[in-house]
Amino acid sequence: MADKTYENMIKDIEEVLEDLNNKELSLENAVSKYKQGMKLVEQCSKKLDKVEKDLKIIEN
Repeated sequence: MADKTYENMIKDIEEVLEDLNNKELSLENAVSKYKQGMKLVEQCSKKLDKVEKDLKIIEN
C-alpha cells in the first residue's frame, strides 16, 4: 500500500473531526476516532518534517 499524500491525510483528519462532532457517537467510538485522528496528525507532522529537511538540503 502506497503512502497517503499529505492532502489526503488532511481530508481524513477533517472526516474524523466531523465524526467527533457527531453528538450521537458513543464514547468508545469517539475514543477510537480520536486515536485515529492523532495518528494522522503524527503522520502529517512527520511528512512536513521530511519536506523541511529536504528543502534545507536543497538550499545548501
